Amino acid sequence: MNNSFVNVWETDTQEPRKFSVGENDKITSLTLIEGNILYMGSSQGLLYIFELPTGILIRKVQLHSHSS
Repeated sequence: MNNSFVNVWETDTQEPRKFSVGENDKITSLTLIEGNILYMGSSQGLLYIFELPTGILIRKVQLHSHSS
């Protein structure tokens, strides 16, 4: 398995939290909203939405098709 991931440093716990996307996908953009929601866009046209405090994937949305 070859997943792409982002580590977000938790200042309270002094530990990194790992957020990963699907197999053979690459993260191409990253946005943090109000310190609670993490949005990650991928090369496969997917938008991953995570709840930052828990690390739970809230939603995965196909925004566009990957074309070669």
